[in-house]
Amino acid sequence: MKEQNSDYFRWWDEVVKEQNRIDEKKTDITRMSYADYEKNTGEKVTAWSHTETLTLDKSAKIVDYDVIEVKWWTEVNPATGKTWQETYKDLGSFAAALGYDAINASGHGASGSYTVILNRTKVIFKRSKR
Repeated sequence: MKEQNSDYFRWWDEVVKEQNRIDEKKTDITRMSYADYEKNTGEKVTAWSHTETLTLDKSAKIVDYDVIEVKWWTEVNPATGKTWQETYKDLGSFAAALGYDAINASGHGASGSYTVILNRTKVIFKRSKR
């Protein structure tokens, strides 16, 4: 059974590495697209702005930023013998792999608190009045 788990962890590590490569490529393509648009049109690309009111479903699994960060840096992947930080490129992908739907980062950021949504299916949007 233990060998099956280590095979699974090795397989999952490869899946995560490949997804990180894909995400980096998508980010680079998007960045280049914006740069080309600005260069060709002379228009500056700015983000569209709209405020939404939302909450997370009661069944959402939420972890505190400080808790998941300690696990990421200190706990060891049993398949590789490396820390999870060496296995996962970022904290969000690590938390998602553990089944968390969001990371609550209280005491961080300009506002003092924010939530990183990892699973969009757990988000409930408030209907806007128009």
